[in-house]
Amino acid sequence: MANVFRIAFYEFKSFVKDKSAIFWTIAWPILWVFIVAYILMPVGGVRMTLNVAVIDNDKGLPSSNASWSTPYLNMTLKKNFTSLLADTFTQLNGSNGTIYKVRVLKNVCDGNFSECLNVAKELLTNKKFDIAIIVPENASKSLVTWVPVRITLLIKGAMPTETYMRYGSIMSVLGGLMTNLSLKRADAAAHMVTAFYSKFPETVNSSSTWWNYTNTNISLKTMEKYIKYFFYSIAFPLYLRLDTVKPPATADRAGQIGWISVGAVGMSLMTGLLTAGAGFFTYRKSNGVLKRVLSSPATLSELLAEDLLAAIAISALSAVVILGTGVAIGGRIAFNVLNPSHYIAIALIFVAGIFAYGLGLLMAPTVRSANATSAATAVGLMLVFLTGIWWPPKEMLPVPLQAFANVFPPACAFEAIRDILVWGKDFTQTYRNVLTAVVGTFLLYVVIGLIYHGRAEKFAEKLL
Repeated sequence: MANVFRIAFYEFKSFVKDKSAIFWTIAWPILWVFIVAYILMPVGGVRMTLNVAVIDNDKGLPSSNASWSTPYLNMTLKKNFTSLLADTFTQLNGSNGTIYKVRVLKNVCDGNFSECLNVAKELLTNKKFDIAIIVPENASKSLVTWVPVRITLLIKGAMPTETYMRYGSIMSVLGGLMTNLSLKRADAAAHMVTAFYSKFPETVNSSSTWWNYTNTNISLKTMEKYIKYFFYSIAFPLYLRLDTVKPPATADRAGQIGWISVGAVGMSLMTGLLTAGAGFFTYRKSNGVLKRVLSSPATLSELLAEDLLAAIAISALSAVVILGTGVAIGGRIAFNVLNPSHYIAIALIFVAGIFAYGLGLLMAPTVRSANATSAATAVGLMLVFLTGIWWPPKEMLPVPLQAFANVFPPACAFEAIRDILVWGKDFTQTYRNVLTAVVGTFLLYVVIGLIYHGRAEKFAEKLL
C-alpha cells in the first residue's frame, strides 16, 4: 500500500507539470464559470439588443380630417399607426431584458408590396437590422375603422435559436399593442351597447323582451360592466397568468452561479478522468514508467489502483478550486452539513468521475500516443453536452439522446445531484438515478476486469 501512495504522489506531481492536463481539468472549467456568470448571466440580467426597421408606407388620414374622431373607438386619432407602434416599443424598451432600437424609414419603397418586401430583405441581409416591419398605406384608416391592420413582419435568423429568441421578443411588443387596442375597443363597444339601450327604454321594458333591467333593478353602469366582460371574453378567451417556479437553491443569481460551479466540476470530471484513463498506457510509455514496471515485481494492477487514486485526488483538488472560484465571485453552494442526502450528492460526483475514468480505460489499449488522448477529451466534452450533464438540459435533447441520458450513469448521477442539491429532494425521491449511477459504474468495472484480466501486460507490451 505504501508503494501505491508513493506512486500516486509521483503521478500527482506529474499532473501539476502537465500544462494541458491543468488546462482541461482546472483552468477550462473555471473559465467556463466566468463566461456563464458574466456573459451569459450578467449582473444586470441578460440583455439582448434588437435593431428594428419600420418601413412606413402609412398615408394616415385625409388632411381635412386630421382630428377625425370616430364613435367606434370613442377616441381621437392623434397619431398615425406607425407612431403608435413606435411608442409601444418605447414603453416596453428594456422589459424582459430586450433593448429595442427602432428606426422608422419613409419613402424607401413606393407602397408596392413586392418592392417593400425586397427592401426589407435587403435591410436584414446587408444592414444591421434584426427585424423588419412593413406598414401598409391604409394602416391608420384600418385602425380607426376597426379593420385589421395588415403588417408584415420579417425576422433575421441563421439558426432556429436566433429566430425563436427574436420572434419571442418582437411578439411581446406586438402582443402588448394588440392587447391595448382590444381593451379599448371592448370598452367602446360596451359603451355603445349601453347607450343604445338607454335611448330605447320602451323596448327594454317591453313585456315581450327577455331582458328587463328596470324590473331586475340592473343599472346602466352595471349593464355596461358585464357587457365589457362579454367583449373581453371574445378578445381574450383565455386570460393567462404566467409565472415561474424556481427551486430555492437557484432562486437568485448567487444560487445560479453556485449551480454553474457544480456543473463545471462535472465537466472537469468527465474530461479530466476520461482523459487520464485513456492515457493510462501512453503517458507511462512516454516517461519510461511503463517499461520499468514491466521489468519489476510491481504489477499493472497496482499501477492501475494508484492511477485511479491519483486521478480522484486531482479531481478533488480541481473541485475545491472550481467551487472556491464560484463562491469568490458571488456564488452560493447549496450544501447543508446536517442533511445526509447532501453527502450522497457529493459521493455521486466521484461516482461519475470513476465511471469516466473507466470509460477511458476501455479506450486505453487503442490509444497509441500521448497526443491521441486529446480525442478522449473531445469524447468527454461531447458526453457532457449530449447527456444533460451540463447544457442543454436533458429535456431539450432529441428523444434518442434523452433515452441514452436516462441510463448513462454520469448523467443519472448529476440528475440525482440536481434533485438533492437544487430541488431539495430526499434521497428516496431520486433513488432510481442513484442506483443507475452506482450499478452502471459497477458493471463497467466488471467489464473492464474481464477485458484486462491477464491481458494488461500484453496491452502494455504492444505499445512499447
